[in-house]
Amino acid sequence: MSIHGMSSNEYRTRHRTIEPESAIYHRCRICAKRVLFDRTYLRQHTKTVHGIALNAYYQQHVSGSSNNSRRSDAFEKKEVGTRQRFKALLSVASGDNCAEDVLKGCSFSCPECPTRNPFETDSLGQLVVHVANVHNDPDDSDSEVGKPDLDELALEAVVTRKWHKCAICKTILLKDPELIKEHLKSRHTEIVGLGEYVILYGDSI
Repeated sequence: MSIHGMSSNEYRTRHRTIEPESAIYHRCRICAKRVLFDRTYLRQHTKTVHGIALNAYYQQHVSGSSNNSRRSDAFEKKEVGTRQRFKALLSVASGDNCAEDVLKGCSFSCPECPTRNPFETDSLGQLVVHVANVHNDPDDSDSEVGKPDLDELALEAVVTRKWHKCAICKTILLKDPELIKEHLKSRHTEIVGLGEYVILYGDSI
């Protein structure tokens, strides 16, 4: 379904109503004003008050703002969360994969390739595409091309393991965008994609 030229998911992400108790604010690094952490509000503030685009504000005042060895670990963790939220916010607008990059942590080796020269990747999604294109037999009517069981494939193919604790329900799963995306779709349907998940829970990821 299209709403004002956007998909319904994109419209919900950009124009969702934020409940007061769950609202997230950002303290402007230029004037110290608290601004609702929403792309529209942040963009309006940086443009009208400071005369710079939101992307430029991020690059100049957020992305490299924690290079100070005297700051506490707690402060550094909060800074990492802020940067991840901004990257996810900007990725929702631009359509790139910043949120996916934040949620990567594992590496995989194709279990069906020859052991001397396997396909290797840091993305389960890429592995799924590889298996579908290289190893699935299109003449096999019993095969569901391109749709292997993600959990089974991940456990069979994982080489480097990094675990992710869901910031909402604390479920432990392998840190990979595809697995986290499937978890959100099945357990937390109120979250519209990985971008919104990182925006809302960047401090806990």
